[in-house]
Amino acid sequence: MEDQEFINNFSAVLAAVVAIVVFIFVLAIGLSSKDETMDMAMEKRTKERIAPISRVHVGEVAAAATPAADAMAEATPEQIYQSACNACHAAGVLEAPRLEDRAAWETRYAQGLDVLYQSVINGKGNMPAKGGRIDLSDDAIRKTVDYMLEAAGLVP
Repeated sequence: MEDQEFINNFSAVLAAVVAIVVFIFVLAIGLSSKDETMDMAMEKRTKERIAPISRVHVGEVAAAATPAADAMAEATPEQIYQSACNACHAAGVLEAPRLEDRAAWETRYAQGLDVLYQSVINGKGNMPAKGGRIDLSDDAIRKTVDYMLEAAGLVP
């Protein structure tokens, strides 16, 4: 009698487990069904979010200047400082000499103006080339360095 009772109980538990597995399987299929319009909308939003903010063109197309490049070509050294250098040099981020910190600039100026220019143009230590603004000309960088030296009380 005990064997028959065990078989009945075991069969009931097995049937319950199978029913739960089937229910979970059906639920998973229902939840994973794809709505094409939702997928297309999500894909479009994703592509917009990860789209590049600029493009590099080589050849004749590159000769056409963009309005932003034209604006920076006409920018004053102070405007360039505000847009490119201020983020680090105003607060002394990553050992960047503060704009009016004469002592910090004297050590750099003592190495020679050409060395200082090349350090800024090519990057040095924590500072990227041209302060991260590779769209600026070397001449604009030199003028901006001169502006920063003058603000520190040094005349190049």
